[in-house]
Amino acid sequence: MLASNNKLGRCFRAFALAAACCLSLSAPASAAQKVVFNPFPSGLGAQLVNKAWRAEPAYKDHIKSLDMVPDYMLGLADLNGDGTAEIFARHSDPDLGFCDPKGVACLMHIYVYANKKTVEIGKFMASEPVIILDSKTKGISDLLIVDSTQTKQTYVWNGKRYQPK
Repeated sequence: MLASNNKLGRCFRAFALAAACCLSLSAPASAAQKVVFNPFPSGLGAQLVNKAWRAEPAYKDHIKSLDMVPDYMLGLADLNGDGTAEIFARHSDPDLGFCDPKGVACLMHIYVYANKKTVEIGKFMASEPVIILDSKTKGISDLLIVDSTQTKQTYVWNGKRYQPK
């Protein structure tokens, strides 16, 4: 058990370091891999999500009543091979209305940070794992998403955002 806790701690430290270093990655995503979500968002990625969500009309009531954005988990992955991670923000509190009734799949946003702007490039219900596939559409990695019914759906890049294949 101690070995897995140490491994988990190293994973979170590495995750926070990647987020803090301007979302920079040393290598693009290659081979199908899972997006690793950190349940304790921090660093630049969390700052960008918090800012984007404060501007999001769907979160206005939540932020107004609790003075905070809804709880979420943060993941980083380079989807286009440019060496900069895209940001995955997946809701983590099933009681706030952003998850399915079972609390299995929750609303997930994918953002790209470019030219000092955070732009949403995907938004859909997803449970874990979120898989980055080897296949690409228009040069951007395809995603395999599992929904609340455990149905697997491939999402592809349409040139502006992710959509179901």
